[in-house]
Amino acid sequence: MGPATVRLEGKLLEAVEAGGPAGRGLSAHVRWVLQRTMERRRVRDASSAFQAFIDAHPEERAWLAEWDGADPAAPPARGTET
Repeated sequence: MGPATVRLEGKLLEAVEAGGPAGRGLSAHVRWVLQRTMERRRVRDASSAFQAFIDAHPEERAWLAEWDGADPAAPPARGTET
C-alpha cells in the first residue's frame, strides 16, 4: 500500500484538531495516533498469542509461576538445572 491522502471534514476534523497537542501539525498528529493504534494492536495480538501458548503448555505456566515467586536477591541455587 502506497502513500494516501485522507480527507477529514466537519466534526471529525474539529475533534482531531482539538485533540492534538499544540505545536504538532494535523498530519503529524494523525500519523502519531495511527502509529500508537497499530502498536496497541500489535501488543494485543502478541499478548493473545502468548496466552494461547501458555494455555497449550501447562509446563511453561508452572515454570513461569515458579520463576515469578523467585527472590531476585537470593543467590542462585546450584545443581537444580535439568
